[in-house]
Amino acid sequence: MEPSEPAPLAPHEVATGLERRHADDVVVLLASMDIASHGRRADDGSWLVEAAEADAPRAREIVREEYPDGFAAHDAAEAARRHRGGPSPHVWMHGRTWIVLAVGLVLVAWFVRMQMVGELTRARLLGLGAISWDQVWVGEYWRLVSGVFVHFDGAHLLTNLVTLLIVGPPLALVLGPSRFVAIFILTGLAGNLASHVLAPTAGLKAGASGAIAGVLGALGGTSLDPGFAGRFARWQILGALAAVYALLVGAGPGADHVAHLGGLLSGIVLGRWLTPPRPPEPAPEPPAARGGPALVPGEARGDRGE
Repeated sequence: MEPSEPAPLAPHEVATGLERRHADDVVVLLASMDIASHGRRADDGSWLVEAAEADAPRAREIVREEYPDGFAAHDAAEAARRHRGGPSPHVWMHGRTWIVLAVGLVLVAWFVRMQMVGELTRARLLGLGAISWDQVWVGEYWRLVSGVFVHFDGAHLLTNLVTLLIVGPPLALVLGPSRFVAIFILTGLAGNLASHVLAPTAGLKAGASGAIAGVLGALGGTSLDPGFAGRFARWQILGALAAVYALLVGAGPGADHVAHLGGLLSGIVLGRWLTPPRPPEPAPEPPAARGGPALVPGEARGDRGE
């Protein structure tokens, strides 16, 4: 027996035949794309989502891209991922967030240690690990790492901590604690090395901004992996990465742009390289067994109804 065609959607309907939780998910998804919508219960007890008639075609396209195989297949894939212990892109704070908090606590602890030594003269800052071009040139290469944990003032530290708490948890979720720490340190080193070679100065340098730019870059590099990119094209990921970098890490005057960009670019490379293979998703069930909701009538036949 051939499966029946879904009933045609009204001009303002986005998706029908949903469970309540799926309707809520669709409303939130559309809100994130600046489309107002609402869910309501249909006469048969299922739920549907409606939007303004002018917004409905775009809303249907967004829902179809987010749930290409239907809501049941999406739920099955998420359940399989949780069973395997793999990362879910919908989780922000999670069991691996502790490593991000631990790194933040190390930064805070070292800043407190700095305040306990008295007046922060140049000699004392050097003793606490700040970067000096002359000292690195004579062989104190360890300063390129120690400088990541040194902050000259509380405002700089606070800005870095807030940014780290925004971009750190998603990366720790995908890569795990050890790789997260490795990326934080290696990109901080790469940023300071780039600054040392390309932007030498007689003043002292310090701060975790290059490492945090590296975490952001690694998050973008992870998203470049086809298994984690979702429905976004690579140029969209890179464009979003540049925008978030300018907003969070800083592109204003006074910032060490060379260190930031060195960390960002090395992070993209390391994130793409260190991303673990994505476990294979279970094969989607045939439409007849899935019983998925109706999204756009005639889509299975290749007829967009336009």
